[in-house]
Amino acid sequence: MRSKYQVYEKNCFDKQRESAHRDADRERRLRMDSETRAKQAIQEATRCRSRLKLLTTEFARFHLRWRSRITPRYLIEETSKIALPGSISRGPILGKLETYEVKGPAVPLILSLPMTILQKRWLYHQRN
Repeated sequence: MRSKYQVYEKNCFDKQRESAHRDADRERRLRMDSETRAKQAIQEATRCRSRLKLLTTEFARFHLRWRSRITPRYLIEETSKIALPGSISRGPILGKLETYEVKGPAVPLILSLPMTILQKRWLYHQRN
């Protein structure tokens, strides 16, 4: 027969073993949940990356299409708002650009006016 002390030790040992087993099970469940959440996050990131790539491509196509339609009109409007030094208006000169009447020696004069590089490129390509 066991003594009371031996029974007490066995009960303490059993409780510690059960506690350790519960802790191990809890950690295993937490690890599995963490792995599942990590896999879901990776899948979500992959979906978002592919969606972002699709939207970026679509936006680039849209931007190129509309820039080619809007840029010439925008440049004419913007450059006609700027006045030449000495309060000479640019309106009549650039008004001819809308119908592409400016050719030859007038274009270098216009290109010497204060403009952005994009505006000068546009005017240069309109001449050629």
